[in-house]
Amino acid sequence: MPTNATVPTLCGLVRGRVEDGLRVFCGIPFAEPAVGNLRFRAPVAKQPWTGVLDAGAFGPMAPQPVGGVQVKYWGLDAPVDEDCLTLNVWTPHADDGCRPVMVWIHGGAFVVGSSRRLATTGEHLSLRGDVVVVTVNYRLGVLGWSALDEVAGDELAGSGNNGLLDQALALEWVRDNIGFFGGDPENVTVFGESAGAISVALLLTSPSAKGLIHRAVLQSGGPTIARSLDRAREISAELLVEAGVDDLAGLQDLEVADLLAAQERMRPRGAEELFSPVLDDVVVPATPMERMQRGAGSEVPVLTGTNLDEFRYWLLTDPRLPTLEPRHLHKRIRRNGADPDRVIDAYRASRPELDDNQLAIALVGDLSFRLPQIRMAEAREDAGARTWMYLMTRPSPVEGGRLGCAHAMDIPFVFGTWDKAPVPKLIGDGPDRADLSRSMQDAWLRFAHEGDPSHDGIGVWEVYERSRRSTMIFDVPTRLDEDPLSEERLAWGDAPFLVQT
Repeated sequence: MPTNATVPTLCGLVRGRVEDGLRVFCGIPFAEPAVGNLRFRAPVAKQPWTGVLDAGAFGPMAPQPVGGVQVKYWGLDAPVDEDCLTLNVWTPHADDGCRPVMVWIHGGAFVVGSSRRLATTGEHLSLRGDVVVVTVNYRLGVLGWSALDEVAGDELAGSGNNGLLDQALALEWVRDNIGFFGGDPENVTVFGESAGAISVALLLTSPSAKGLIHRAVLQSGGPTIARSLDRAREISAELLVEAGVDDLAGLQDLEVADLLAAQERMRPRGAEELFSPVLDDVVVPATPMERMQRGAGSEVPVLTGTNLDEFRYWLLTDPRLPTLEPRHLHKRIRRNGADPDRVIDAYRASRPELDDNQLAIALVGDLSFRLPQIRMAEAREDAGARTWMYLMTRPSPVEGGRLGCAHAMDIPFVFGTWDKAPVPKLIGDGPDRADLSRSMQDAWLRFAHEGDPSHDGIGVWEVYERSRRSTMIFDVPTRLDEDPLSEERLAWGDAPFLVQT
């Protein structure tokens, strides 16, 4: 068998490698490098090249702070570079097979992450499910989410969502080129986790990606987070001051390291992340939830869910979190339209094994992740759309068990990379990992093939509707439950869980 494979694209030939029965192509550029005069501008489609492009190695990560949990748990210590708008493809055969396509959008709070995470390589999904897997880079932090229209005028309208436009352009590349790799451009499942899942919700309801998504999976992220344009413009004005420049040209002339340094100096000014999607009336005309309530994306089946102990992940990064108590959350609960005492009492009754700190962390996790997903499913039900809900509950034994089933722990189970170093440092070991991974992988793969995640290993998975609230519990054993943790949900009443800053 040859050790490399060459495939045509609309821009030119690409040469990947053959390994373990797959054709793998890494670092394929889908846009011109967003450098110089293109920095802070909407992405420009890659122009054709001559000769054969070597797609044998991952491209660099988008500029970001590197270190900490990104290295310890995800293996992200690779070089960073502004010339980062690349994607990777895994395919069983570069033929006319018309296989389902699964496009992964990574998370990382819109400021860190990469398509080259060791936990999100596509070989297991591609081989197990006979699908084409694509993973995508996009601009992060100050480079991807700075609303500079007041600085530079209408030519930069929408610049606060350049990261989202990068993702949309990558999906256009998939539509136009994936057939050369054995994929079906009319059957594209876009899936993501955390900021990646929020991105999926935005793409699902944004005019910029209309017609590019046929199925969607949102893992631990939903349609409720967006920054107001006024606040985004304030942040961009602060950026100029912090960077010591007066205009767009000044920002474009800075070394990228100086931009990242300015970004890091700004972060202590507020608890929220400063750079994230913006309600800009151009790329994101309204919150995804508002758009879904009006029927946007209702033609696309959605698989969505969260992990039981989402916010315990931040025990790894936030030294303040171990001191959080329920009494500190009264204002936030009330701001969401609920009675703090009623909500806290319901959680105490539902989870009597938790101490005050664990209870508070559970509340924050549900506010940020689980409950917004439920509101999304309800909104989609009202629009006549089909949505499947899951809850992953398998606890990790690492860190003395204090992380429980935290944020991001679903990722290696979905990708089948549960034993790839350094992933076990986060999810632990144990014989249960392989069975749980097969259950989750097969659900995601069946959804990509058929638009329904039911399969023989887990049985019939019913659509989420208010009448039953069917939820697949991913654990050992995996089982279908009706309205899990219902007392907690009911205590929140009609709280909308809309997050806008």
